[in-house]
Amino acid sequence: MDGRAHFRKAEQFADKAAEYLGHGDGQDTAAVWAAVAQVHATLAVAAGLQPEPEPELEQAGPQALT
Repeated sequence: MDGRAHFRKAEQFADKAAEYLGHGDGQDTAAVWAAVAQVHATLAVAAGLQPEPEPELEQAGPQALT
């Protein structure tokens, strides 16, 4: 899953949490959905902070030991 996918999941889970807010017994459920959304949001940010791989390293592939 890349950063964009994590961001989309975070939005979906945040919307799900919002569905349960204000529904009395749904507060615990809302908290769980909000926590899952936060994890995906954090992963989205972390994915954006990773350095881009250098193109020449991606194309080189594994080096043969001869």
